Amino acid sequence: VAHEIRNPIMTIGGFAQRLKKELNEEQGLQKYVDAILEEAIRLEKLVKQVREFMNVQSAALTMDKISPVVDEVIKIFKPLAQRQKVKIVREIDGDTPLIKMDSAQMVTAISNVVENALESMSGGGTLTLGVNRQNNNVLITVRDTGCGIPAEQLDAIYDPFVTSKTRGAGLGLTTVHQIIMNHQGEIKISSQLENGTIVILRLPVPVDEKG
Repeated sequence: VAHEIRNPIMTIGGFAQRLKKELNEEQGLQKYVDAILEEAIRLEKLVKQVREFMNVQSAALTMDKISPVVDEVIKIFKPLAQRQKVKIVREIDGDTPLIKMDSAQMVTAISNVVENALESMSGGGTLTLGVNRQNNNVLITVRDTGCGIPAEQLDAIYDPFVTSKTRGAGLGLTTVHQIIMNHQGEIKISSQLENGTIVILRLPVPVDEKG
């Protein structure tokens, strides 16, 4: 279904872009074209999230280090963070052990968390990404100084299509939850309104790496 929806959505968005260029002087019509573009982009994102969620129902785990994965996510989002005047702080322990993981899925998981964090800091702030070992686990921590999540929404935050945003599919954290389950890990979220959110992804260290 997502595949079948994607093509017409892209067609609608493409023609809307073309109309926008042709209607520079027609201010009365511009708002309608802008609305079409906005909704087409929203639907494209929804289709992407649905396809992404379906692709993470299982994982191919190999021994690897999480630090390069976090660095890749930082590289991806650095331009957006700079545009939003968000400072990225990297607190990564380079001595963390190898863990069993699907690197591509972990890029997806951390990216979804970082995307949510940046959306909560449209007026600037600080985004801290940390990696450290705690006993027999590796912890990936994403901390923002954004608007926070209401307490009544935290319990249902992993449910599909439940979202604290005014717009959006709300599949991002559902996908993150599935990926972390694939890795026999755990996700914890704490948040305070106007004080930001902390997301901790816990991944277990294999028995032969615990020593």
